[in-house]
Amino acid sequence: MMTSPDLNSYHPDLIIEQAKNGWRIVRLNRPKSLHALDESIVSALLKVFEHFHEDDSVKAIWFDSTTPKAFCAGGDVRKLRQLVINNEVDTANKFFEQEYALDLLLHNYAKPIVVWGEGYVMGG
Repeated sequence: MMTSPDLNSYHPDLIIEQAKNGWRIVRLNRPKSLHALDESIVSALLKVFEHFHEDDSVKAIWFDSTTPKAFCAGGDVRKLRQLVINNEVDTANKFFEQEYALDLLLHNYAKPIVVWGEGYVMGG
């Protein structure tokens, strides 16, 4: 069994909890941006889901957000636009690289994931 990092050390905009019977709860917590995803939060989610995939004590995952107004508004388009304007295209490309890696991991995930999306549910 792997060593577990502190569940809330992955990213300040993620709330992660251990629940009963091997369940883990992952919550997006960026309500001002309708929980839109930037490169840092996508990279953190990738690490969380990779860790949970390898951890035999994790049996299933509940994935939602902290507000009923939105589950996730997709990628943080404002931030991506600003990165391109600032000629930080490599950072913008890293967002898509990490996002597609996360999408692929979730598509092939061996454990049940329940996503509770209310309000705005947008993106990949």
